[in-house]
Amino acid sequence: MMLNPPRIALDARKLGETGVGQYVRSLLSGIGGAPGADCYRWRAYGHSTGWAHLAGAPRGMARTTVRAGSYHPAQHLELGAHLFANPPELFHATHFTMPLAIPRRTRVVVTIHDVAFFQDPGLARRGRAQAARLAAYRVLMHLAAWRADVVCTVTAAAAHDVMA
Repeated sequence: MMLNPPRIALDARKLGETGVGQYVRSLLSGIGGAPGADCYRWRAYGHSTGWAHLAGAPRGMARTTVRAGSYHPAQHLELGAHLFANPPELFHATHFTMPLAIPRRTRVVVTIHDVAFFQDPGLARRGRAQAARLAAYRVLMHLAAWRADVVCTVTAAAAHDVMA
């Protein structure tokens, strides 16, 4: 084990929810079983309700609970503040949204699973604010892709749609 192992943080706020939550759980399980995983200091940021789904995560992974609820702007501010208080060398945003402020020296990987709600707005949560929510999603996705050092997609079709 290294004297000062690099810090890697990931957004686990969707853990236990939908397909993105399954992705996060599989990612953590895969990392936890990988040779050399203990050469890093791991931290997951998530909701208290998601921690039950951490089976197989890297040994010694620290957990920081952020405000429960959907991706509210206050939650992004809180997560960003945590990242500034304990800056990781690498942050993996496991969904298309991430804090707007991340320490400059932190490298960022963002996974964009799809853009289906842009292609079919009926897939987004409905209500009076649906149009504003979709506009905000579009801005947040573009900002995440712009800030990221690496953008991952889970399928070639998603990669094509994101690039378009």
